[in-house]
Amino acid sequence: MSTFTIFFHGTGSNSTDLNNTDAYFQGELISTLASLAEGRLFFDYLEVDGVGSGKQDEWLKPTNNSYGNERLGRDKYLGNGIQSNMEYAKGIVTARQDFSKYGQEHYIVRAKRLLHDINDQAEVKSLAADLYHADKSRLALLQRHRWENPITTVNLIGWSRGGVSCFEFANYLYRDPKTRDININIFACDPVPGGRNKFKNYKHLNSNVRQIVCLFAEHERSTGFKARMPTLHGSTKSYVSFIPGRHATLVGNAHSDGAKSGLVIAKGPYFITRDFAEKALTGWGTRLRQVTSLTQSELMAIYNRIIANEDVYNNMGSSTYIPSLGSMSNKKKCRNAYNALRDTKNSMNPYDAHRKMMSKKSADITSRVKYDTKYHRPISAGKIDIDGLNNRSKFKPYISKHHKDTVEGHRYVLTGNPKFIDVDPFETKMDENINIQESYC
Repeated sequence: MSTFTIFFHGTGSNSTDLNNTDAYFQGELISTLASLAEGRLFFDYLEVDGVGSGKQDEWLKPTNNSYGNERLGRDKYLGNGIQSNMEYAKGIVTARQDFSKYGQEHYIVRAKRLLHDINDQAEVKSLAADLYHADKSRLALLQRHRWENPITTVNLIGWSRGGVSCFEFANYLYRDPKTRDININIFACDPVPGGRNKFKNYKHLNSNVRQIVCLFAEHERSTGFKARMPTLHGSTKSYVSFIPGRHATLVGNAHSDGAKSGLVIAKGPYFITRDFAEKALTGWGTRLRQVTSLTQSELMAIYNRIIANEDVYNNMGSSTYIPSLGSMSNKKKCRNAYNALRDTKNSMNPYDAHRKMMSKKSADITSRVKYDTKYHRPISAGKIDIDGLNNRSKFKPYISKHHKDTVEGHRYVLTGNPKFIDVDPFETKMDENINIQESYC
């Protein structure tokens, strides 16, 4: 009996983003967590490059890749290669791969990609043969390992299209009777399928998904960046919340515009997301080194800093990766929020300032996330029956469900212990030592 973890990267992202500190102040979250995974690659965990990420690990995939996975162009924007990733990941989990169906040409193509400009046909053929035998050897070792340590739980974590890949892969395993009974746990960071995509089955999840955490970026307004909340099976336990910031803010882009410009000051959402991801994954059985495990006081200090800098986050809503028709109206709403905070923050504590700011008209953040209205009925304007996806007014004086639960001592938020995800979640005693720490901002 064993637990296997898969780290799904988002569009244009791969394992090298661990060192991409220009875009992510501490490295991108998914690649960082993958680098902390204990055990052996393929045997205990797998890191899957995002579509359009530049062929970083394509040579490892014994799948029928007809796409280029180019860093630029249609592979990146249309999400080509999703199904190839599904086939690759399932082959590793099950240790079942039929290399004969790909043919010699498949290995010739992989060899050419590794050799780049080398046109020596003898060398290409030699490397192709080595790749074939390497695949066969790895498969034999995996089969022995899976026989001795059968996988009973698969933990999935991903960002952006990587988050939606978690949904797709859970269903990919469910449709096969041989993998249907594997327990699935999912941690999805702002799961965005893209306006046009190659996903086939991600909107509804089945009973194999035991627990799921979905965190959504509150201030993202870009065209084509609608996030997705899947419909869950009745037996699935869930935790859902908005987190301040834009799409990439949650995974380490701390620029004040949520993209490439401005001061690197929006670090709080990354620390919150990383802490929750580490606690959830380790609670489900993933083994990680150097887990941060923030205390209640540290998390509350981070939220206090976010509230103190709330004008930064509200102004993110007027910036987009792709211009949209709603940008101007959002910009006006964000300016109103900024003025409210500017007028009050010098004379009030952060919670009072936030309450006054929320009395101003603000953007309806529930429209950020798509969901199936057949199963999740809108109750009224700005309110739906998915706990955690309501407008901020529901959680006043706090700014999100996660913030509220942190302050009130929700045991799942603070520990990641899966038995507390939605069972008797609240502690009666709170940690009263609240000290704002400048290292978490």
